[in-house]
Amino acid sequence: MFEFAEIHVDCDICEIWLQKLLGVFSAGRILNHKTARSQLLGGMVWGQSYTFLERMLE
Repeated sequence: MFEFAEIHVDCDICEIWLQKLLGVFSAGRILNHKTARSQLLGGMVWGQSYTFLERMLE
């Protein structure tokens, strides 16, 4: 899975906007397109929120 994001950063007010999001997947055989789309979009949103809002501690 690959995700590409176009973001806008406003350094004056310390805000980040997500302009575009593109995901590329190797999903195999999809039986239910609606469920697959929901899961893929949910994973993309989760990944972006993890990137913007959380800290990863090792």
